[in-house]
Amino acid sequence: MNDRETRRYYMFGRVVTFGKDNAADFPAATEGAKRFANLAQVIAGR
Repeated sequence: MNDRETRRYYMFGRVVTFGKDNAADFPAATEGAKRFANLAQVIAGR
């Protein structure tokens, strides 16, 4: 992984953490919740 990919990976991790910490603000049927779930799957598959 180069520096740009490393920074992007850690940024995505922070976004996933934000989504988990603020899950009550993003009900399951909303676009935001779907995107947080998708990103979490991408990070987990890494």
